[in-house]
Amino acid sequence: GCRRNQPDPSAPLLESSEVPQGLDYLNQYVGQKPGAVDLWSTEPLQSELKKLLGIRYDDFIEDVAEAQELRRDHVLYTIDTASATPDVAAQTYIVTLFDTVTDRAEVLFLANNKMEQYLPEGKELYLPDEVRNLMFKHLNWQVYEGTLPCDGCAGIETRLALEPSGSRSAPGYLLQETYRGIKDSGDTTFQQKGAYRILPGTPHQAGARVLQMQEASSGKALYLLQLNEDSLEVLSADQQRREDNLNFRLRKLK
Repeated sequence: GCRRNQPDPSAPLLESSEVPQGLDYLNQYVGQKPGAVDLWSTEPLQSELKKLLGIRYDDFIEDVAEAQELRRDHVLYTIDTASATPDVAAQTYIVTLFDTVTDRAEVLFLANNKMEQYLPEGKELYLPDEVRNLMFKHLNWQVYEGTLPCDGCAGIETRLALEPSGSRSAPGYLLQETYRGIKDSGDTTFQQKGAYRILPGTPHQAGARVLQMQEASSGKALYLLQLNEDSLEVLSADQQRREDNLNFRLRKLK
């Protein structure tokens, strides 16, 4: 049955003559539960979600009736647990992301150790820390972390997550890099997504096991050497190990 909450009569409602053209108005609802302010019925969000989800829209609206309060981490987001079990991997989650700058929404369904992704044309939205960690735990991705050298900043805090290699022919990856202490701009975070494949050796080391990351948006490649089960080393563009004694290693999170 439908679990939609009744809207809070004290919550600010938009008059039809004040309907905004973009999603910037969503910022006023940060900290409030979507069901309490009838967020899913506001425009143009409702129209955007109908266009994005198609025949999945009605089920989505029922499932997110008790979504958590709207939060902000680069983008706005909310999470709903459609089914609760002691086993995190067996639970069903619906994650909705909103970019109020580019007026885009994205919906992720996490169920049965798989993810369905509904997104508009163009670049995928930024994944907040909470969403990213939930996705990795639910989908059993392997996560590697480390702080890499940086010319012009205090270091690059790096987190690389790899989809299990046997899950499909082109498993995915997510790379997040935070440049710490950049002069005049402070900390800056970038995310990139794509697919990876395992190469049998390099031009310089026949027996090496190398992961080739292919960024989805630019097609650029990044190469990492598998040192052992728990660590990777970032190689140069021509797949060579660096000889400057700097630390380019990422270690697997337990």
